[in-house]
Amino acid sequence: MSSFIVNYRTINRILNYIDLGINDYSKKYIISDLKDKLKIRNLQSFGVKLLKLNIDAVNQRYNENQDYSYALGFRFEPFCVSDIQGLKSLRCLLYQCDEGNVPKRKIFKVLEQFSLAMAYQIVGRLEEYEKSEWG
Repeated sequence: MSSFIVNYRTINRILNYIDLGINDYSKKYIISDLKDKLKIRNLQSFGVKLLKLNIDAVNQRYNENQDYSYALGFRFEPFCVSDIQGLKSLRCLLYQCDEGNVPKRKIFKVLEQFSLAMAYQIVGRLEEYEKSEWG
């Protein structure tokens, strides 16, 4: 498995899913729970935190000592993002962060649970799911 530092657009997709989803009743509770657990108050600083997590994982994977200058250059940019794109971007980030002690950190564990809740919420709205038998 190889690891890389995700680009700013990937982080912005995740942040925009969080930002826009809070106004959607079906997503409001999972996003509120995420914000409470991780004490997210500012999307800009949370984006930097996500990139630092990613850099830590890559540094551990390749035994490097890259500084956080890339993370500190991040700027939050609002734009619309689909639920599926938000989920895929989050899963990409989590995959890149699955190195060293990073998966043991609270932020990784909470984001992992959030991604599962996102996936369940997406699948639950699919017509095929609605038409499938219960039981």
